[in-house]
Amino acid sequence: MVIGRILLVEDDLEMRYSLTRILARAGYEVLPVGEAGAALEILGNSLPVDVLVSDIGLPDMRGTQLVRQALTLSPLTVSVLITGDPFDPADIPDRVPVLRKPFPSQDLIAAVRDALARSKQLPRKLDRQ
Repeated sequence: MVIGRILLVEDDLEMRYSLTRILARAGYEVLPVGEAGAALEILGNSLPVDVLVSDIGLPDMRGTQLVRQALTLSPLTVSVLITGDPFDPADIPDRVPVLRKPFPSQDLIAAVRDALARSKQLPRKLDRQ
C-alpha cells in the first residue's frame, strides 16, 4: 500500500538512488528526478505530489526557489529540503525543514511523515490519484 507520493529532486545519481530506495521501502511512491526543471514539469502536468524532497544545491535552480515555485503550481504539496552544503537560514521558506547530509534514513522518513501530517490534505489528495 502506497502511503504518499514523493517527488525527489537530487542531482547526485547515487544519492538519488539511495534516497529513492529508502522512501520506497517506507511505503512511498517515489518520482526521482535530477533537476528542478523536471520537477516543475511533473508538478505542473502530472499526478498530485504529496511531498517535494529537494536538494538545495541543484544545477539549474536553488532548491529553495524550487520550493517556492512548487507552492504556486501545487499548493497542497509540502516540502522538505536536504543539503550537504552551507546555506543561509533566511533563504529557507517558512515551515520547510532542512536535513543536513549525511542523515540517517529514519530522519528522512520522519521528516516526510511530519510534512504529510502538516499538510492535513493527504486523504483528499490521494483520492485524486
